[in-house]
Amino acid sequence: RVKSLGTSLKGKDRLIWRKIEENAFEGDENYIPFSPGVREGEEREFFILMDGEEKIGRACTTVDRGWIEKRKENIGFIDDFAILPDYKEDANLLIKHCLSVLKDKGLEGAFVRRSPLFPGLLVDAKEPPTFLMPYNPSFYIDLFAKEGFTREKEWVEVRLKFPPKLTEELPPIFSDKKIKKRLFFSKDPKDFQEHKEEVLNLISKKQVPESVVEDTSKAYRFIEKNDARIVMINAVNVKEMKELSAFESNIFMSMEHFGYNPREFMGEGEVTFLKRIQLRFLNYLLRIKTLALRGKDGNIIGYVTYLADLAAPMKKMREKKGLRNLFRFRRLMRKNDSFMIGGLGIDENIRGMGAVRSLVFVILKIMVDDGVRTLTTGPMLADNIPVMKTVEIIGETFGIEIEPIKYVTLSYKF
Repeated sequence: RVKSLGTSLKGKDRLIWRKIEENAFEGDENYIPFSPGVREGEEREFFILMDGEEKIGRACTTVDRGWIEKRKENIGFIDDFAILPDYKEDANLLIKHCLSVLKDKGLEGAFVRRSPLFPGLLVDAKEPPTFLMPYNPSFYIDLFAKEGFTREKEWVEVRLKFPPKLTEELPPIFSDKKIKKRLFFSKDPKDFQEHKEEVLNLISKKQVPESVVEDTSKAYRFIEKNDARIVMINAVNVKEMKELSAFESNIFMSMEHFGYNPREFMGEGEVTFLKRIQLRFLNYLLRIKTLALRGKDGNIIGYVTYLADLAAPMKKMREKKGLRNLFRFRRLMRKNDSFMIGGLGIDENIRGMGAVRSLVFVILKIMVDDGVRTLTTGPMLADNIPVMKTVEIIGETFGIEIEPIKYVTLSYKF
């Protein structure tokens, strides 16, 4: 039987909810628990599956009014699904119940999410995906397929392991104070280009291969062609972060989404003191960095954000328990060299002009000089041949080991 825990989890119900997932993933070393919470504009109802008095599964239905209003798509979500492996044959009762609830709310369809950030399920759990991406046994896909869910889209997230030719064999370049000053702090595109020869000369003096100078020169040519300059966005500057948030949201809204949540991460209106403190804490903890291109009018026309991936340190945290873990976590985070792409976008006016191939070396080397040794991209559509081919070329060019992580988006139409 299916039992409702209501529209919010408090006290004992919250513990029950958490315990079901812990039991479902018992013995799985790659499982990392997290609590996504409820966002503004979301209506959720939490359900548990019972076998007598034993709690064997859980799922919640989500209606995202913000999503419906912005995308004009009348869909809902089945979130946080978990089932004890020994009872997977009974999962149909829980799935059917959730579908019935969403249909009764007048929705036209549903997506499955194991993460609030991504509408999909993990295909093969070999090792932990990046933090907050879906993690689940592969049989979850079959359980939903049996109830009429179809494969909407297939995705690939790529894990890049940087080789010695980018790390130990190549000296730090873009962490050099003189180069950083001339590369990231120009006043306008003209000022940026005026420092080109000086930057290239400083790089040459580091006795690097000629290809390094040529790759950097290639980046300068692309940036000049688009009358732009490269900058570092200040992650604790509210004005800059609001600008980045709006740009990211606009880029996202013009693209295919298949269940992504489109809301701006900074939101609208005044940023409270608490939000400012939160920004500073997250920046310190996750070592967030954003490289951006600003056009001649000063507006952002492209960006890439990278930040520490919590999956590796949190996996190590599970090896021990107790308050000492708090101090241990800080140490693990500072030593962590696994990072993830937190955001990536190009203005539609400069898409298809070779931005990735022109800028890739500079971007990768900036990351390497910042301590990154493993980088996981965001999910890409598996049938996006040009993008996947570009990733392959990057891997071959720089000798980067590439490991694919596959996901699938499942949808149901009423």
